[in-house]
Amino acid sequence: MLRKYLKLEDPKLVSIMHKNNALDYPSKPYPSEEAIKQAIEDIAAANLELKLTDKEFTDTALLKEIDREGFFTAIQR
Repeated sequence: MLRKYLKLEDPKLVSIMHKNNALDYPSKPYPSEEAIKQAIEDIAAANLELKLTDKEFTDTALLKEIDREGFFTAIQR
């Protein structure tokens, strides 16, 4: 995609850019506790009567299921 959309011809440059961008993403995209807590705080500030906990706000069941099945490991190969 880098080659196509940025019209890059140098395969070495494309490879370097791909590796650099890949480092920005976690290998398993589970939400971080800090991010969830911050989102809850932001929502609560705008909606004072709303009381949420991180367990009520997130459901990682699907992520855990595909993780158990080896999905994340398979796409990293």
